[in-house]
Amino acid sequence: MQSFRSISFLLSFFLCTLFPGLIQAQEKGQDAVYLKNGSILYGKILEYTEGKEVKIEIIGHNVLVFPVSEVEKTAYKLMGNANNEPQKGITLGSSVSFLGGSSSSLGFNFNTSYLFANRMSAGLGTGVEFFSYQVLPVYAEFNYYMLKTGLTPYIYAKGGYSFPLSKPYNDYWANPEYKGGILASAGMGLRKDFHNSLSLLFSVGFRYQKLRTYTEYYPWYSGQSTSESMTRIDHLKRINVSIGFLFR
Repeated sequence: MQSFRSISFLLSFFLCTLFPGLIQAQEKGQDAVYLKNGSILYGKILEYTEGKEVKIEIIGHNVLVFPVSEVEKTAYKLMGNANNEPQKGITLGSSVSFLGGSSSSLGFNFNTSYLFANRMSAGLGTGVEFFSYQVLPVYAEFNYYMLKTGLTPYIYAKGGYSFPLSKPYNDYWANPEYKGGILASAGMGLRKDFHNSLSLLFSVGFRYQKLRTYTEYYPWYSGQSTSESMTRIDHLKRINVSIGFLFR
């Protein structure tokens, strides 16, 4: 049994190092270790100890350990290149937000974006949020990830418009109508990448929401022959604490 394991280990190492073309079909979605001798190993990186060693599990469930002095570079399956930059392409995200200030409320958002090679992303989002009335936000969002690693801080900014979802109550003397308003938000956060095309996001920022309510008063209530109208404008300022997921 021990000799069989040794033969299996040597065969796997031989195939992975001398004939990388045979396993090139498995390259997509796997980690990679690039050795200074020109060999490339594909599998799952189990451990990376800075300044010491790299441990990778290759085909056949064999585990190889290399000192960092023999390693040129590493690349994780969530990373698009050997520099460990986030993989460019389309991402989908969802998050829940706590909007705290003079009053507190919640928000649920969904977005899709494109991640560029320079660690910037741009996309569109929507959802449902609760202020003095329920709104549907539609916004553009921009993110910049500061580091090339799987754990990186980032900054974000977004702007758009919130459309009313709730309908006000109409009485005998007034006819109110919700109009919505512009939105803006900016802040910073932390993104953690995992090895299953999933990232966890946590952010803290400032959120501004403008809401308008138009009310028309009937003449028989005001005592005048013509109706009166009034537009109420609320400038809401909130601290936005958000946690969400990013899917690739």
